[in-house]
Amino acid sequence: MKRKFLRQDYYKYRRLGLKWRKPKGSESKLRKSKRGSGLLVKIGYSSPNKGRINNLYPVIVSNPKAVETINKDKQIIIVSSDVGVRKTFAIFEKAKSLGITVLNRKKLKRAEKIAKVIETKKKAEKAKAAKSKEKKEEVKEASKEKKDEKKEEVKDTKKPDEKSKEEGLKKEESKKEVK
Repeated sequence: MKRKFLRQDYYKYRRLGLKWRKPKGSESKLRKSKRGSGLLVKIGYSSPNKGRINNLYPVIVSNPKAVETINKDKQIIIVSSDVGVRKTFAIFEKAKSLGITVLNRKKLKRAEKIAKVIETKKKAEKAKAAKSKEKKEEVKEASKEKKDEKKEEVKDTKKPDEKSKEEGLKKEESKKEVK
């Protein structure tokens, strides 16, 4: 049963309330621990499980390497609040493989939600990049077609003498390449 520590003379003055205040008077019976004057707060009244959860001591972990040092029979993991999504996943994976219990599973659920949002954003960015790439290729093809059309127009506008000279030069170049 939990002990109830009450302030000295709480029953005399209602304004003192039922809260605890340490007695400081030089002749205070409660401070001197006289019998019948009430309970004085001391360390001996603490419960034997203080600081434990299911008889396991909690240990704050901030990286996956620290999980390896945990004794699964005596300790339980609490993932630190300043750990990001990636490390949280790594810590939970490591703990699961070693069979160590993790106390704050809500952090994993939150990390999973964030990971899903990040994945959807990445997929959207990839799709956007693919579309822009296709548009760039279409623009390049269109510009090549325009250049080809201009070349054809230029060839058509040239005189027949110039055309024959160009053909002769091309033949000579091809002969050099063959040799």
